[in-house]
Amino acid sequence: MPYRFFKNGVNLLLKRQTNILSAAFIIMITVIFSQVLGLFRQRLLVSIFGASDTLGVYLASARLPDFLFQLIIAGALSSAFIPVFSEYVGKGKIQEANRIGSNLLMLGLIIFLLLATVLFLFAQFFLSLIAPGFSQEQIQLMASLMRIIIFGEILFILGSFLAAVLQSYNHFFIPGIAAAFYNLGVIFGIVVFSPTVGIFAPAYGVIFGAFVFRFRTSGVLEVLRLMWPRTLSIAVFQVGTLATVTLISFLSSPGRNYVIFDYAQTLAFAPIVLFGQTIAQAAFPVLSRQRERIEEFKQVFITSFNQMLYLVLPVSILLLVLRIPIVRLAYGASQFDWQATVPFTILRRHLLLAQLQQD
Repeated sequence: MPYRFFKNGVNLLLKRQTNILSAAFIIMITVIFSQVLGLFRQRLLVSIFGASDTLGVYLASARLPDFLFQLIIAGALSSAFIPVFSEYVGKGKIQEANRIGSNLLMLGLIIFLLLATVLFLFAQFFLSLIAPGFSQEQIQLMASLMRIIIFGEILFILGSFLAAVLQSYNHFFIPGIAAAFYNLGVIFGIVVFSPTVGIFAPAYGVIFGAFVFRFRTSGVLEVLRLMWPRTLSIAVFQVGTLATVTLISFLSSPGRNYVIFDYAQTLAFAPIVLFGQTIAQAAFPVLSRQRERIEEFKQVFITSFNQMLYLVLPVSILLLVLRIPIVRLAYGASQFDWQATVPFTILRRHLLLAQLQQD
């Protein structure tokens, strides 16, 4: 009996999902698991390093590599690759779809490697521009950490394309669980390496987690054409995150203040990640296949939007009302004191209100 229950559960998770709600449920399971691990990772970091300038330097060091990844890879995958790939698969053009995927992967790798090489060689120069308020010693440490994290982002490109292909076939469990392995890798790095290499431990963990995770083709050109609007919107958002690092760097104890901002942003975005992104991710392949059937497209879009709204709003309001107890429960480690908790809760309140208006 237990074996049959386990086998049926595994088959349910791994099989191709045929409707949005079942797909969203599978994605939500993986997101909850990944978010719990991410929360444990953050609590582990703050318990070892405290809400300190050193931890803030580590968190800020990931901003530029993440900016590149979001701009070059995430924009193409989220807005263009899945619709085009799904269209070719739906028409039975499997070989053409695979050719599009391989060509885009190669193109993305080449562009990312070129820009990442520039960042690697001139790390201190670029970091001095976006974080001028940090000391020279902190900039040097930030540059060393960023060079390690960039290598991990290269590995994430491979995993992201494979995940997008699986999502195009309505398989959501494996792509979703990959994020959990990333968090496990960082946790492993923190636990194993922090006694010897200090703040470099989570950077090495990023690489460990990433391991566990022809350009004139017509489909490739179509993806490149479709990706620009989404890429521009991502660029605006990512420039905003870089501007945040710049502004925080002018405060006293910029590293500590950036820890507070980064952790507050994580909790503020939790309802969007848990409910908004899961339903949107499940609906996207369906919307892609219905894009020439206007009425069916509108019905799927309105239903998915209402589901997101009914789930995100109540949870966001709950987080807003219970912000102090939730912060103490999530991050109330011995080194995350009240001096960090009070500005944290004030900032998270404003971030939640801003997020509700944005979404």
